[in-house]
Amino acid sequence: RRPPRSTPLYSSAASDVYKRQLPTQLVTAEELRCLYRRFHKIDKFGRGYVTVMEFSSISELEKNPLSQRICQVLCKHAEVIDFPYFAKILSAFNNKGDPKLRSEFMFKVYDINSDGYVSKEEMLVIFKLLVGKNLSTEQLQQIVEKTIKDLDTDRDEKLSYTEFKKVSVQVC
Repeated sequence: RRPPRSTPLYSSAASDVYKRQLPTQLVTAEELRCLYRRFHKIDKFGRGYVTVMEFSSISELEKNPLSQRICQVLCKHAEVIDFPYFAKILSAFNNKGDPKLRSEFMFKVYDINSDGYVSKEEMLVIFKLLVGKNLSTEQLQQIVEKTIKDLDTDRDEKLSYTEFKKVSVQVC
């Protein structure tokens, strides 16, 4: 027996609640309806939440070479994702999304051991995921060395969030 679907978003009362919970970039009713429809395509059982595994089935995420790492970051915050969290995650990557939120999230993706820094080793792992076999390990190491050298203002051979965000805000 299937559990009942959660309350439809289309009511104005529900829409007002979600608008207060979501980042200010996602305030139009049409954006909320679109996200809600997308959420319910993933929430096949109508539970009102999706698992991280279900979230990873989003086609754009499936194609992303960092998808496993992105899902690991999401797992640290929640085992299941409700609609407000779903919308907040996706809004970070929307072209109207908050660049600070996007760079903070990407920093967490790069900071594999969660120590608050991106080391050369962590950057190399992420770069390998991004480029696959298109570059050799030696070429990637040179890129990592140059990146760290250019961004590491305190010369501790790792990037803090402050150093990392200089490039991530430009790229994101």
